Amino acid sequence: DIGRLILFMQKAAEMSELITNCQENNTLLFKAEKDFFEFDHALLGGLLLKEWKLPDRHVETTTYHHAPYKSKEYQLETATIHIADVIANSMIEGSSGERFVPPLNDKAWDSLNLDPKNISLIIEEMERQYSVAVDFVLG
Repeated sequence: DIGRLILFMQKAAEMSELITNCQENNTLLFKAEKDFFEFDHALLGGLLLKEWKLPDRHVETTTYHHAPYKSKEYQLETATIHIADVIANSMIEGSSGERFVPPLNDKAWDSLNLDPKNISLIIEEMERQYSVAVDFVLG
């Protein structure tokens, strides 16, 4: 959600208002961003990564992580990031301002051939890796 960092830095008052409105109206923040700014953090993040000349794979997965069906070249990678985003939001490990879990795209889930029985293992591994990353950063 790197694009959201830019929104918070450049449009702090507007983002604060959007977060409050989303909480009061049970609305997803990325949808409110799109309504208010006419773009969302995913598009902004993708543009930033493109400006930084990061690989197209990173640009596309960032840009379409809320709409994996729009991915042209990197469908599996985008589906992976989409699912990771949904799981991370459901775990409430940190926050980029989103208070609700974005909807899971069934086609993204199906494209990865993930067995729903393995979701607890996936979550356990994400929690472990999150802890390692936090320890590394805050070290």
